[in-house]
Amino acid sequence: MSNAIDFSKEEMLEELTQVLLDYTIQLRRIYSGNNVNLFGFDANLPSNEEDIRAEERNILNFPIGLWMAEAYDYAVHGIITEDLENDWEVLEEDYFSFIEDVNESIFFEKNTVYGRKFDKCMKIVELSKARALLDFGSFITLDNSQNAFNYIQISDMAILAGLDERSIRNMTNQNHKNYLKTEKVGSKTYISIDVALEWLLKRGFKKTVMVKKNIDRDIEKFGFLTIVDFAKFIADNADYIKIPKDQEGKYCFRDIKVTNYVNEMVFGCFQSKFIFNFDMLTKVADELSINKVHFMKSCFKLHQEVEMTELMNKIKNIVNKGNA
Repeated sequence: MSNAIDFSKEEMLEELTQVLLDYTIQLRRIYSGNNVNLFGFDANLPSNEEDIRAEERNILNFPIGLWMAEAYDYAVHGIITEDLENDWEVLEEDYFSFIEDVNESIFFEKNTVYGRKFDKCMKIVELSKARALLDFGSFITLDNSQNAFNYIQISDMAILAGLDERSIRNMTNQNHKNYLKTEKVGSKTYISIDVALEWLLKRGFKKTVMVKKNIDRDIEKFGFLTIVDFAKFIADNADYIKIPKDQEGKYCFRDIKVTNYVNEMVFGCFQSKFIFNFDMLTKVADELSINKVHFMKSCFKLHQEVEMTELMNKIKNIVNKGNA
């Protein structure tokens, strides 16, 4: 785990859920009577959190949860999918901007029932943006309106290193044991991307790796990030080997049981259920010509993660009821 982050993806998603529930309830005061849909949540929900349906509490049922789950894997573990790289602007301009706006909302700050804010989510937003500077390049505008490319600011370096700016500035002293070379660009001090990456890698920073499209994915190394990721992997591989489909677009495998299982997983992936059926998954691996050992290990790991998330949610509900 990155030394800049001291919480799990599940904890971040829980915060995302709780803040959005609170935010939605406050929006109901503005949009009362209208069926307005905001990032997956219905703004006409009951004003009491206890009345909100369980499926509307599961943030992975909605796009913002899926995007932020991928953002966590990118920021903390350095794992980026081809889809995320291609749609980076969507993540940054839509979802990151939304989270930043909510956090800066005076209305929400004054009216939030539980005093909730996007603390964990904001750390992921900041770390994702800083990592993107290393991966996609950057440019800065100098005092003379000229541009300089592939430099980052000391503030970005602090985020990437999980340190405060003062500590990073101290390290720019040539006599410091963790010396960090800087350059004067125009009237300000910057760090070149090459120097920044080399310095970070020596201190345990994870270099970004690309998870290739599903038909070329190394599942032994990357496994499955979410249930939706698993469903896309199955669907892409089925399409690649041209598994026929019926009129409704559902897959038709040779084994009717495999057909039913795959379609339930692929088309029911937003229900946040993962059905770990050993015999059925081995048959799926056979049908798709996937390495059984790597596939089964990845499926079991995903199953454990889903079960743990469900268990923690149940425990939290018990604790909440006990405190009520």
